[in-house]
This record gives sequence, structure tokens and C-alpha cells, in this order.
Amino acid sequence: MFSFAIGRDDVTLANSALISLNYGKHGRFSCEIDARRVVASCGGPEAEPELHRQLAHSLSHPLEFPPLEQAVIPDDRVVLALDRYTPQAASLVAGVWEVLEKRDVDASRVTILQPAPLNGTPLADPRSALPEHVQAAVHWKMHDPDDDRCAYLAATSSGERVYLAQELIDADVVITLGSIEYDSVLGYRGTNSVFYPGLSNAEAVERARGQGHRELGPDDTRPLRQLIDEIGWRLGTQFSLQVIPSTGDGIADVVAGAYDSVLREGKRALADHWLIELDARPEIVVVAIDLDA
Repeated sequence: MFSFAIGRDDVTLANSALISLNYGKHGRFSCEIDARRVVASCGGPEAEPELHRQLAHSLSHPLEFPPLEQAVIPDDRVVLALDRYTPQAASLVAGVWEVLEKRDVDASRVTILQPAPLNGTPLADPRSALPEHVQAAVHWKMHDPDDDRCAYLAATSSGERVYLAQELIDADVVITLGSIEYDSVLGYRGTNSVFYPGLSNAEAVERARGQGHRELGPDDTRPLRQLIDEIGWRLGTQFSLQVIPSTGDGIADVVAGAYDSVLREGKRALADHWLIELDARPEIVVVAIDLDA
């Protein structure tokens, strides 16, 4: 994503700057504008060129958690709760599998569980970067809140009964995979937000529907985000692997470890890479998103 903000001075082309923005899959917008009117710009972070190395380091040196290799045993039933639209999902799954394979975890006891896509467009197979024999053994399932079986987890502190996908309840180890992003409803998406409501039942999906809070900033208290983190705590999940998106469909940063530490560090990294703060509100903001709508 690329954006720039324009102040209120009159336009002149005596000191013009060329602005070029990529949008969609193949679109490009160009214009000239007085350079003095551009008060801020953000091209977004570039993709990490050594993603495999950084991923391996994050999994072996996680935040406030032992190396992932020490957190599993061969007979564990492992669920990778993978959020929809996670950048480079197949690479993340392959990186986690390299660790599980070292611990002699049977590929047939690994399940990748994803919330169903929001618009019905099929998701790419997250097993595509695994060796062929592993691809055939690892299970991949998209959870349908309307049809798939859910099991009772617990009642929240407010008395709400929570149901989650049966695979999560039956798992010995649950690892969340996703991206930490700004979210108009949650403040921040990432870590436990993969669980609820996407891996719950239809009633939870309906109950969680809502509009963005325009009057709140990302760090303001959001009741739904608090509920989501309570659900993660009651499920007992601890390890999380999250990424910070780059331009395009890449990854700028990787964070792994205890989910609360990952969310905290992920918020900081997200602000470092994507947040622009201005002293005054600009007259115009132009934003181009270089992905399919």
C-alpha cells in the first residue's frame, strides 16, 4: 500500500513532484503535484528477503517461551489455526513443519484449520510448500460455522457459552498463525482472533458482527478483543506465530512466542512499519492498495 497526504496550499507546478501509485493487480495511477503540498508519504515496508532464515530464528528463539521444538512430542495432535488471508501462509506452514519433523511428529496428526473465506473465493492450499508426501498426509480443513461440528469450551466471565471447532478442543497443541493488522472492530487483528468467531458456530458469527468504531483508536479498549483473548486463554493455547505484512503479499517481520508477548511486540512492529502520525489533519489523503480487492 502507498499513501500520501496533501496540505491546503494552492496548487502550482513550478516545484512539481511526480506521484506514481500501483493499485489492484495491474493498475497504475500517476500525477504531478506541487511538492510543497505533500506533507507525508508512506510506501510501506519491503518484504523480508531472507524469510526462511528469519522464520527459523523466530521459532528457535521465541518471545517468553521455550523453542517450539521443546513444546511438542511425537504423539501430539497438532492444530495450526491459520487465519484467512495470511501473507505467505504456505511458507509459514513449511517453517513450522520443519520444527515438527525434527520432533518426529507424524504428519497425519497435523491439521491446518482455517476460517472459511469471507466472500466465498477459494483460499490457496497452505500445504503447497511442503514435500509431496507430507502434503498428502497433513489435513487441511476450512471451518464452516453453519455446518461443521463445534464443541463446548467454557463459559466466559460474562456468562457467554463458547463453542469452538472440534479439532481445537481435541488438539494437544494449538499454534496460531496469522498477521497482526489494524482492525476497525477489534483494534488489532492477530493471535487469538483466528479463533472467534471464524472457528466457532453460526450464532457466534452473528453475535460478533459489527461496524468499525470510528471514534476509537487501535489501542482503545474493545470488548470483542477482550472476549477473544479470554477465549484463547480458556482454550489453553500459548504459542503463536504472527507476521507483519509488507507491500504486495509479502512479509516485513516475523514474531513468535507466547501469544500475549507476540501481540504486544507485533503492535510495536506494526506501528514502526505502517503508522504515520501528523500534527494536523490533511485536506486529502490518497491511498492505493496493490492487491486484488
